[in-house]
Amino acid sequence: MAANGKAVQFKKNGGTVTMEFVIGDAQWGRFRSYLCESDGSKPDEIGHGVNDDNVPDVYDLPGPVPKLDGKLVTWEVAVAPLGGSKTEFYSVSIRFAQGGKPLEGGIVLDSGELGNGKFINDYVKLEGK
Repeated sequence: MAANGKAVQFKKNGGTVTMEFVIGDAQWGRFRSYLCESDGSKPDEIGHGVNDDNVPDVYDLPGPVPKLDGKLVTWEVAVAPLGGSKTEFYSVSIRFAQGGKPLEGGIVLDSGELGNGKFINDYVKLEGK
């Protein structure tokens, strides 16, 4: 299910906010994420990578935690089938946490039939409490 700007709530006086990309093991995927102003301007890259490199895909959101309030986190994910099968399903999840604990509204799951591949472009809005 797409996020489409849903709210992810964090504690302004809490620790670092992180995001993690998890792309299903049976697919190849690459991703890139940005922190933007509330109107989508001034994108600042948070991180990018692929799911087949044995490198953890967890990134700290940049800047002082209180200043994240009202910002957008956007991402682009490309997913392709491995082995040429077009009958596969894909799964992509984005997980937001603070101090290692999941945030309210902080799990975004996108899944479905993969076909020749999928391109996902989505975002959430950060809300400080």
